[in-house]
Amino acid sequence: MMSGRAQSRPGLKQKTSMQFYYVYILMCSDGLTYTGITNDITRSFDEHQKGVRNTVGLLDQYWCFNPSEASTKND
Repeated sequence: MMSGRAQSRPGLKQKTSMQFYYVYILMCSDGLTYTGITNDITRSFDEHQKGVRNTVGLLDQYWCFNPSEASTKND
């Protein structure tokens, strides 16, 4: 009898949820903006707030399917 759980088979990859990448623009406390690329916008924002330039807010963000697409929007 099979259980309701998915069975793992050798050689088959498990289906994973799609991961997005983000280009984000932050306003820093010194009045400058910072643009970056991440796959975890919350983590990146928190890291910037703890960094040398205190982040005041998130000005904008764009989602992309992969890092290459994100880097073209970063220009």
